[in-house]
Amino acid sequence: MKKHLFALVLSTVALTGCHQPSIKGNVYTLSTSPQGMPITLTFDNVENKYYGKALNNYFGTYEINGNKITLNAGGMTQMAGAPAEMEAEHAYFKDLSNVERFKIAEKYLILILKNDKELLFQKTGQNTNTQ
Repeated sequence: MKKHLFALVLSTVALTGCHQPSIKGNVYTLSTSPQGMPITLTFDNVENKYYGKALNNYFGTYEINGNKITLNAGGMTQMAGAPAEMEAEHAYFKDLSNVERFKIAEKYLILILKNDKELLFQKTGQNTNTQ
């Protein structure tokens, strides 16, 4: 009996330790925003869609497999801004297209690019969209 109880507790701890918190329904803000421009990234609560705001609003879809993530660009608005802001936004979108995996550490989302560069986002809210 004790052996079975120990095995049950051990398997519960192992499964709990492997659980990756979900990014669905979370709103993140890029901690290292270039040019002081606030950049947000929100993951839809229902569908595998993401959207956010840099200089322009943007959106797309995402696919997750374990800790691997693919961000598929959908589109964005076409507002102009200061040259430095436009350049920073362009660099951010280029980085998003090269994201290949992620990890979550407490209230932070870390997107890891193919070249191992990391984009650090802080969780700043919940997406209440249910449709």
